[in-house]
Amino acid sequence: MIQNQKNSKKILVVDDSDVIRYSIRELLQDTGIKVITCIDGMEGIKKAAEEHPDLILLDIMMPNLDGLKMLQVIKLLDDLKKIPVLVISANTNKSNVLTAMEAGAENVISKPVSKNQLFEEMVNILGKDYFSGRTTQALTVHQETEMKSEMKKLFLNSFPAKKYGIIESLNQRNKGVLKQVIHEIKGTGSAIGLPLLTSLSAEIEKDLSTFPINWNVVKAKCERIFEIIKTVEKQNSFIG
Repeated sequence: MIQNQKNSKKILVVDDSDVIRYSIRELLQDTGIKVITCIDGMEGIKKAAEEHPDLILLDIMMPNLDGLKMLQVIKLLDDLKKIPVLVISANTNKSNVLTAMEAGAENVISKPVSKNQLFEEMVNILGKDYFSGRTTQALTVHQETEMKSEMKKLFLNSFPAKKYGIIESLNQRNKGVLKQVIHEIKGTGSAIGLPLLTSLSAEIEKDLSTFPINWNVVKAKCERIFEIIKTVEKQNSFIG
């Protein structure tokens, strides 16, 4: 029994987006790999120490302790520093990629990640024998449609809390909190078949990086996001 536990294959996914955690779990469901998930860097360090996964899939922007800080911490810990880390982020500009690689990441890939891309990166990092003959076939059209539908449900069901956070951040002109929420939407939009959410979120992130911030422009784009979500909700009967 101890031997089986020792030889079990485990991947740790650290991402505050329930949609991204769900999608990666689904992409790996036929591989026999145990997928462990958590929502921030603090919990990620704890889970890494408890589980000693073969690989950590890590987002950058998260609450409490972001991905870069988590990466820096685990690379200083003797028990964890040899665990390879693949960063999966909605922000893969040159600066972020270099920072992550310098902190010890094996590679940085952008969201949304496809099954083929994820498996290719895992093979590059863990070796071609890691999957032990398990299926690495691309999703069928039906499987992909079902997965996107479930991801969209998760996103829409969680959106009221995100909308509240956006409105409060706009009222208080809280750049940090707003950027966190918008970043999550940016990483999710294309994954659930709503690329306009991703492009709008990218524009808002850029607007929040200017000085001074034009809050009227930011507010208008956030309201556009609300309009898109409202339209999508009307098209999906599972939202009450």
